[in-house]
Amino acid sequence: MVEDSNGYGLRLKLCDIEVDYLALGFVSEGEYHHIKAPHPPIDRWFDFGFGTQDLVWGWRNDWRDPGALPIERIRLFIKGKFRSTSRCDIAEAVVWKEEPTPNFAIADFQQPDAQLRKVLYKYQSDAFPYFQDSVDEFLANGTAPLAGSTNLEWDRKDPSPGRLEENGTYQYSWHALHPVTFLMLASKDKVWSAETAAARDFVTSWLDRSYYHPDKNLKFAWYDHGTAERLLSLLMVYWNGLDARYDSRFMTRLQTSLFRHGQILANEAFYGGHQASRYHNHAWFQDLALIVLSLAFPNWPCSGSWLHLAFSRLEDQFQKLIVDEGRYAVFAENSIGYHLGITTIVDSINQFVKLAEIDSDFTELVSKLRNFSALLTYPGGRRTPSQGDTFRLPNPSADDLPRPTSPFSDQQIGLELLPKAGYAVARGNHLDSSFVLILFATDKVLTHKHNDDLSIVFFFDGIEWLIDPSFYSHEYDAPIPAYLRGPNAHNALILPEAQYSIAPDHCYVEGNSTLDQFHVAASHTAAVDALIQRTISGQLNSLNLLVTDWLESDRFQLEDAKLVFQFGEHVSVEQMKSVIKLSHPLSKYCLTLEFLEDVTFDFFHGRPSSPVRGIAGQGFQQSMDITTLEVTPSSNSEKIAWKISAHDKQ
Repeated sequence: MVEDSNGYGLRLKLCDIEVDYLALGFVSEGEYHHIKAPHPPIDRWFDFGFGTQDLVWGWRNDWRDPGALPIERIRLFIKGKFRSTSRCDIAEAVVWKEEPTPNFAIADFQQPDAQLRKVLYKYQSDAFPYFQDSVDEFLANGTAPLAGSTNLEWDRKDPSPGRLEENGTYQYSWHALHPVTFLMLASKDKVWSAETAAARDFVTSWLDRSYYHPDKNLKFAWYDHGTAERLLSLLMVYWNGLDARYDSRFMTRLQTSLFRHGQILANEAFYGGHQASRYHNHAWFQDLALIVLSLAFPNWPCSGSWLHLAFSRLEDQFQKLIVDEGRYAVFAENSIGYHLGITTIVDSINQFVKLAEIDSDFTELVSKLRNFSALLTYPGGRRTPSQGDTFRLPNPSADDLPRPTSPFSDQQIGLELLPKAGYAVARGNHLDSSFVLILFATDKVLTHKHNDDLSIVFFFDGIEWLIDPSFYSHEYDAPIPAYLRGPNAHNALILPEAQYSIAPDHCYVEGNSTLDQFHVAASHTAAVDALIQRTISGQLNSLNLLVTDWLESDRFQLEDAKLVFQFGEHVSVEQMKSVIKLSHPLSKYCLTLEFLEDVTFDFFHGRPSSPVRGIAGQGFQQSMDITTLEVTPSSNSEKIAWKISAHDKQ
């Protein structure tokens, strides 16, 4: 029996266990009180504990603080799959009694390092380049500025926008205090301004309504990613408060909340706490915020351990979620959009790590990530495919000015094959214009994964002719997002009646090339009970591609399949017997898709329901009409072979 304790912790190591969750708690008067970690680290030492005044305890226990209690026993539960070699090593067990929530005195206020402040503001402005427009709209019309250039109508009598509950993205952005971030960026380091006054009002309101009093929206008030971003927003206001000599009550409330935010971000029970896996980009934001907080308050006794913890977790995350292939490094989360964002984040993390004077190989990693970004960027330097959960920049329209095109240099032509990451990228020339063909076979993790296995995109003469139609929102069960994530929304052979999986490790891709030719062979088993295969052969000095698709299955025949095409915005589609002719008003060429077997065609354009077809997502809850073609093979076909060729526009 231990008397009057309110803090409990272990240092432990889990070995060779597939953990469903880890639970740590105490028994008092016969009742078990605990918190759970959904995916703790495996095969490495870590600290796991809590105090009953910590945010992580409240988050897991309906914000009930039982106070200091007599403890009968400490209990650790591990739920998962065990083997004969599984074990749990415990090095230390700690029980403590802590004082009431600390209040920081004026003497504890710490001025920021100028370089840290500069790097953080640069990181925030890179993340939200549209902040000024959002702030101008807020100041002029009183709308709520949220992520994604969204400004929600906000009735002056309501504490929050009425439409906030419409979707999770709005709620996440609100509780991440993105309005505060935008206002602080727009203040341009002014000590006093309309922006800083509004930012302080936002913070005061959020602390009163969602911090000191439990918010009914438990998920998004304490969302893993949003909590990390809120810490950075609060820190920007804290620094401004030092400049403006804000009152002691506001500043102590603010610094106390920063400390408690650091505690919950460091706790294993909260790490990627809303995700299906420990290894997820949301955890990176937690570690980045923890590093910044540690650098902002170096005199806190916990700052050194938090800094070490965040850096070691990031090293582990990078090893698991970044695929290293020669001169390229590829973010494994199935989205070029997230790869581009993650490159910026890793670069920012690297800047913060340098400020902490920690040796790392992050600089080389950033360089390799950028190499891959350049590889997937189309000629002209403005656009990439919209693979996975990626915002889409559409094709130009007839009203746009033609963009000059130029051929690749001899050094740029060729096939880049990344079998571990799951990409094949062929770059070639046709007369005076360049073309890019990309095949996707990405399947390392579940996150942001679409059923796009062996799908291709094709860019030529400044136009993306075959596209990935992107995504619409993260409300994945809604009709349009469900369609855009599914197999029908990509350029591949699909089985409409098959069950599809996004589980890892079901894709394979290989290939080879000479000076003027290339060949790619790929396969996947994402459609249950089937092996779907695709080969692509072509020249690198002339646009003539041959694609062959087929399947092997005891359950399905090729006649059960469909070959699907998603044509880019403003691409005109014309059928001429077994040939499909494509044209675009800004291209001097037309393309033909010639099918070498008997097939039938079904065209769809701009159908948002029953079933959804002919839709391309652009940005958050934004879409455009495109043309979708579904090709059905004849009953006696064993494969579908088809050609892509370029011709002068007649």
